[in-house]
Amino acid sequence: MKRAVILILFLTSLLATQAHGQSEGNRLDLDLWYPGTIFLKDGSAFEGQVNFNYLLDMVQVRTPGQVRA
Repeated sequence: MKRAVILILFLTSLLATQAHGQSEGNRLDLDLWYPGTIFLKDGSAFEGQVNFNYLLDMVQVRTPGQVRA
């Protein structure tokens, strides 16, 4: 009986550790900005810090004092 309790506690701790590691590994870095230029179909361009949110399929360009999406 004592072995069963120890085994259950050990397996529970392994599962908890694995679940925590996956949640940390799956954390989305949606607030990363990179220098770049966005070119639109009409030929206009926006230069600044570029962010792509792939969950929303949205591109943002940040310039001093302004954020365009």
